[in-house]
Amino acid sequence: MPVLGVLPADFVAVREIEEVEKVFEVPLSFLMDVSNHTPNTVDWRGRTRHFYEIAHGGNRIWGVTAGIIRALYDRLYGPQED
Repeated sequence: MPVLGVLPADFVAVREIEEVEKVFEVPLSFLMDVSNHTPNTVDWRGRTRHFYEIAHGGNRIWGVTAGIIRALYDRLYGPQED
């Protein structure tokens, strides 16, 4: 279950090395700007898969994480046409 929270300014993230490649911050205003949600498509295991990518500061958010962010956007602001 995705959880959204507010962290103190001095919060230091500790990544789980087996789960997360990198920890970085992205402003919520950037994530909630639908123009930063890039739809993409790839063929994988004989099926076409559709997903979003969000690029910020040389980092790439994609797959389930980008999908969760997009679902939050849709929940707050209503679904948008791509």
